[in-house]
Amino acid sequence: MQELTIIEQSVLDLIPRGGAGKRSASEIASLVGLERRDIQAVVNRLVKKGVPIVAKRDGRYIERGYYIATTEQERIEGLYSLKRQQIDTEERIRLVEQADLENWSSQLSKAVAVNE
Repeated sequence: MQELTIIEQSVLDLIPRGGAGKRSASEIASLVGLERRDIQAVVNRLVKKGVPIVAKRDGRYIERGYYIATTEQERIEGLYSLKRQQIDTEERIRLVEQADLENWSSQLSKAVAVNE
């Protein structure tokens, strides 16, 4: 593994091993004195350095957080939401690429009028 910076090591030390425990980016940020986006960037660097960090994400923020996968099952579960996000992003890209730049507004107005 590549050498870690002090910040990377600090963040790594705060990420639980195993899927039973998770720690949010916001919590890590408050513990190390950084912004949430900075933590996300550090996590990305750690992953690029070979650390198997995955995340549990759900819309309710109940069990959201990072953890280091220690089993294949944890890796699969941790990658599920990331893969789902990729699929959703690809669909959004496709829809924007196909959007009618000239008539989207009038088409939207028609849709609203139908529902009234």
